[in-house]
Amino acid sequence: MSVRRVPRLLVMGVLAVGCAGEGGGSVAEDGTSDGCATASRLDEDVLPEEAHLSHAEGFSLSYHDGYKVLRVHPPAERGGGRDVLVLVRCGVPSPPLTGALEGGHVVRIPVHTMAANEDLTLTRTRLLGRVDAIVGMGSGGVYAPSLRSRWETGEVAEIGASFHGPPRFEALLEITPDITFLSTASLAQAEPLRRARELGLAAAPSVSWIEPTPLGQAEWLYQVAAFFDAEGIARERLGAIETRYRELAERAAARETRPLVLWIDPTGAGDRWVVPS
Repeated sequence: MSVRRVPRLLVMGVLAVGCAGEGGGSVAEDGTSDGCATASRLDEDVLPEEAHLSHAEGFSLSYHDGYKVLRVHPPAERGGGRDVLVLVRCGVPSPPLTGALEGGHVVRIPVHTMAANEDLTLTRTRLLGRVDAIVGMGSGGVYAPSLRSRWETGEVAEIGASFHGPPRFEALLEITPDITFLSTASLAQAEPLRRARELGLAAAPSVSWIEPTPLGQAEWLYQVAAFFDAEGIARERLGAIETRYRELAERAAARETRPLVLWIDPTGAGDRWVVPS
């Protein structure tokens, strides 16, 4: 892959402003297309820092000239299946969806609004410093002050929590997020994901539960970051997480006595307890 970076000021300008539709909008006098980098060919590289996965097994990211490819591919013993998203820089033409990209779904990046029907993606968005982008979430059962305030002021819509079934598509169509992350137990049975795309919504599967290790699950932060062009921020956060994790693992391994801990949650009905994943 040939790499050619555009000037930093242009990149910062691109990150600050959105794009208009698949065609990228009109070209302004400053050489941008509605704030997007103008590129007539796919070999004009205008992407930011790249993600380098070390632990996650269920997805991958590859970087090309003007676009990224996000592949979600759970192992067979955890549901299997395959989903391909082509994240195309706004202002850059989409690549042909042929060959390895056949069946892919194009999403224009960077996104400025997002929704998710499960809490893990919301937590990852918070870690990236993009609470302002959250416009839809499963329910009001959140307690992070920054997100709770958005819920109470009506800046965030209720789209239905994942454990209650499919999202409220009418709510999603009303707010029309740039990307919606939908939890699913299996890509082979991801009917809400398919339905969202049939309705014209950009949607991505959220299946970080498939990872067998804590650090593998943590790296799904890169999945969310890819849509915001925030891989650099994700790398910093993940570096701190891995350092802390290994410190705690070493301390635990050195302990001669190891207390047993059971982490359980009460249900809303209060009549039973469940062990969260």
